[in-house]
This record gives sequence, C-alpha cells and structure tokens, in this order.
Amino acid sequence: MIALAFFATILAGYLTDSLIGTRFNWPDAGAIAAVATMGCFLLWAVRHPRRG
Repeated sequence: MIALAFFATILAGYLTDSLIGTRFNWPDAGAIAAVATMGCFLLWAVRHPRRG
C-alpha cells in the first residue's frame, strides 16, 4: 500500500504539472495535486484500519 501511495503521488504530481501547469501557467499545480493525492491515501488509511 505504501508503494502504491508513493507512485500515485509522484504520477499525479507529474501529470498535473505537465498538463495543467504548463497549459494554464500555474507552476505549483503538480505540488497541489500531489498533496491532495497523498491526503486521500492518508484519510483512507485512517478510516479503514487493518484488523489483526
């Protein structure tokens, strides 16, 4: 799960920065998307604790 969160965060940041950041001249779009993606993973981990 940790590796999935890591790669999804990197991918979301890179794609958002390359697609939205350059097109709309928004230099920090990738960082905002990466933080939002990691926040989603953290919220999911808190709301679904492991049993056992």
